[in-house]
Amino acid sequence: MKMLRDPLFWLIALFVALIFWLPYSQPLFAALFPQLPRPVYQQESFAALALAHFWLVGISSLFAVIIGTGAGIAVT
Repeated sequence: MKMLRDPLFWLIALFVALIFWLPYSQPLFAALFPQLPRPVYQQESFAALALAHFWLVGISSLFAVIIGTGAGIAVT
């Protein structure tokens, strides 16, 4: 029961639900943005886009840690 009180659990559950719900949300976005011919991105799945985003964030964070650590060592 303690896990159900953790906000991180609910944020992850919401994120996963949105990833799988977004491909079926075209009627909603078509109503919100009638001027767009394709209001929902259809070239790649949202799960693949999220995974690519996590990969890019991880690599850039690794570079930032390496450069920041090197700079911190260099100035001390």
